[in-house]
Amino acid sequence: METLRSLLDELNIRTEKQLRRYIDENYETTNNVPFKILKSSDLIRGDSEDRVYCLSFEYDRTIFDMERIEISNSSKISIKDCIFTGELCIRNKEEHSLGIFMDYVALGGGLVIAGASSITDINLTKTNSPELKVVNNEIGLLSISSSDISYLAIGDCFVSTLSSCFNYFGTVDISGNSIKDIVFPYGQVNVFAQKAVKTDKWLNSIKSNHSFLDFSKHIDFDREAKKERLKRSNDTFNFLIKNSDYHMSSKERARLKYLESLSSIDNQFKRFVFRVFGGLIIPWRILAIIAASIIVFSLFYVIPGSYFNAPGPDGDTVQRGLGYWEALYFSGISFTTIGYGDISPIAQSRFFAVAEGIVGVILSSSFLVSLVRRYID
Repeated sequence: METLRSLLDELNIRTEKQLRRYIDENYETTNNVPFKILKSSDLIRGDSEDRVYCLSFEYDRTIFDMERIEISNSSKISIKDCIFTGELCIRNKEEHSLGIFMDYVALGGGLVIAGASSITDINLTKTNSPELKVVNNEIGLLSISSSDISYLAIGDCFVSTLSSCFNYFGTVDISGNSIKDIVFPYGQVNVFAQKAVKTDKWLNSIKSNHSFLDFSKHIDFDREAKKERLKRSNDTFNFLIKNSDYHMSSKERARLKYLESLSSIDNQFKRFVFRVFGGLIIPWRILAIIAASIIVFSLFYVIPGSYFNAPGPDGDTVQRGLGYWEALYFSGISFTTIGYGDISPIAQSRFFAVAEGIVGVILSSSFLVSLVRRYID
């Protein structure tokens, strides 16, 4: 089954310049081309403000080459595998309800859905747009999935259900709404691009940098499914921690805390580190790491070239290497940052001692935290 993405790849259209060339070469052609091309003069306009009035607006595999198109008072809008070079605006002030369905739609100027008294469904799938504004509407279901939208704004709307999954939002502005049910998994918004104050200049920059013809972003559905499984596990462990009988032992509660925290991590490296450190809930694992650290650093202190100011045979301080048991002793007092001063490092040994002191502070603090989380929290 053909999709807009495969059609664009077949025609080698990846930029607005390539799209413009295709439109200029194929508009009003009699050849059998993949896309029908419509300009402003090809649509029946309803009034002097260039609104399109039609009860049903249904198109597929069409390029709308116009700066702006406004669809008013329709009951059904179904758009599939289409390209809008400009802005698409949808309004509905009639008493009849409106359903909006879009699948594989590229919008160069953005999509605005505003002032509709009753919308049963808005289903946007694989919609690529620099901007999506949903303003002052009453909506049953607002569903956005697998879409790439640089700026999402939802304002002054009554929404029964908002469902947003597998999307890429550059930044969002959601305020002044009444939303009953919300499904909005983590990871869809670029939080580093989110700004508190949005200026017209900034918004125009966001829109101009958006490539509305690029459908190359890949969604790893296996990874998303794994995240969903982890979320269900996390919710389950949370429930058991909060609602289980108070006779639960500290060991059982610590185990549930460990599993609950582990289920919130989907990165493999972070999960490995979490397991090694026992999630700062299993103190004996920290003790094992502390013991291993002291032993490993003691080996650095006996390698050739490591010198110390240490007591000599006559009790005087001399520069020499350390035996293994002396190195183990020095490693222990360096790790705990006690520093008696009977042995002091020189040359390269100083760097190992400083590094061990830092590791010691971190692991000692981690051990105290794990004790508190295990037996007090």
